[in-house]
Amino acid sequence: MRILIVGPNSYIARSFSSASSVHHPDWVLDGLSVRDDRWKTWDYSVYDSVLYCAAVVHRKETPQLTSLARSLNCDIPVAMAELFRAQSRSASPQFIYLSTMAVFGQEGRLGTTVTIDGSTVPAPKTLYGTTKLAAEQALQAAVVAPGSPDFAAAKPLSLAIFRPPMVYGPDCPGNYQQLKKFVLKFRIFPTLSNRRSMIHIDTLASQLMDCVANCRTGIFHPQEPDYVCTADLARNIAAEAGVSVRFCSLLNPLIRLGALVHPAFSKVWGNLVYSKDMDASSTAEQARPLVSIIMPCYNMESFLRSTISSVQAQTYPCWELLVTDDGSTDDSRRILTDLAREDPRIKPLYLPHNSGIAAARNAGLERASGRYLAFLDSDDLWMPEKLAVQLRFMREHNAAFTYTAYERVTEDLTLLNTKQVPAQLSYRDLLKKNEIGCLSVMIDRDKVGDFSMPHRKHEDYATWLSLLRTTGITAYGIQDPLARYVVRDGSVSRNKWRSMTWVYGIYTQQEGLSPLTATLYLMRWFFRSLRA
Repeated sequence: MRILIVGPNSYIARSFSSASSVHHPDWVLDGLSVRDDRWKTWDYSVYDSVLYCAAVVHRKETPQLTSLARSLNCDIPVAMAELFRAQSRSASPQFIYLSTMAVFGQEGRLGTTVTIDGSTVPAPKTLYGTTKLAAEQALQAAVVAPGSPDFAAAKPLSLAIFRPPMVYGPDCPGNYQQLKKFVLKFRIFPTLSNRRSMIHIDTLASQLMDCVANCRTGIFHPQEPDYVCTADLARNIAAEAGVSVRFCSLLNPLIRLGALVHPAFSKVWGNLVYSKDMDASSTAEQARPLVSIIMPCYNMESFLRSTISSVQAQTYPCWELLVTDDGSTDDSRRILTDLAREDPRIKPLYLPHNSGIAAARNAGLERASGRYLAFLDSDDLWMPEKLAVQLRFMREHNAAFTYTAYERVTEDLTLLNTKQVPAQLSYRDLLKKNEIGCLSVMIDRDKVGDFSMPHRKHEDYATWLSLLRTTGITAYGIQDPLARYVVRDGSVSRNKWRSMTWVYGIYTQQEGLSPLTATLYLMRWFFRSLRA
């Protein structure tokens, strides 16, 4: 993942960079200032995401500042997004624009809560809010809307817009810094109770990282889970500074009186919140989680290009393909390197010597960034809608583990038969026979957790048994044939007698079944496999 941060010296950009270096050390982050015209000739082709943090924030409005704000807050990000869309080699380039709560033009009030919800129409009252909203509208019209003039000629751009409320945290500039100066200077503060939507810088950085990692699109209104009281914020500031501050209720009437004559009092002590279901009510939000595809490769030069092409043809674009070359001695490594150079979503891994299919898959699992895991061998194929159909099923049914029907074909893709699958499988069901094709599996790591494959024959079957036993989940089958399993001469999986000894070892050595129970299950496995 390679990300361009525009305005890299801003507070939010620096916090995002710092957090990413800890949580995503494999990400490559570049910075670009827009203080000069370098952005016009910048090479955007290598980036998966652009995070636009540059801005002219709240300042006294002058003709010169108005021109600068319109350029920096609106004109430049819109032009940059178009350049990025045109140049990026990523199949799903993502542009993240930092906007503001100020686009709504709402102000806090004492004694009553002003709530911004999904029905609130943006109506900015400041130059900052006006230019930010203008950028949002231009980006949505020119970049996202299918009716835009360039839509057919260029790939669409995934757009994410963040409208954070007041950001607070260590060394935070802006309104938070003014509040901090007030608290530390006067050492006395009102106890007036109020509610405001705010977000800590660490929370915002975390949500931005999630947005990048999962290719999210839409308009987001991030905030802390609980509304913040200004007096509580002042207490935290005092505690962090190690000073004593007196909180006095006698000052509360003065604050109420001050709100009648100056808006700053309402800005600090008024009530202004985002509705807790703000994003849920936004029709624009559309989460696109990342799918990590695990592919082992050993001497597959004849099949590798076609297999990877079937991944690139997916209608769902938000994926990473982790291909582990397991010490190939043919041309596989060069082919893989060339393909990765053309598509940054392809991420090759190279083992120094042949270590076996479990080791190759585990190398990919260790480096996977996505919430969802899918598996594909380097000589099999996927149907174009495979990821999209499976993801939709899993999210609609809250499923942690799914598999699909698949076609069995010859090397020239002649159809042999279609492998139908049961609607669901429990651990006991799976002991009787492996009904799950590895090339059809998708797993939600948020529900299952991290895992690795054992170093034994039929490592995929052993893995599915272990997951179903340890988590207690049920695996669900999708009846659409969404993959093609290529039956090759000499395929290891075609030797049923040898497979029986491997399965018996899984039953007794991994699953802890007694010899008698293992033999009974093996007999069921054998007779079912004859009917396959």
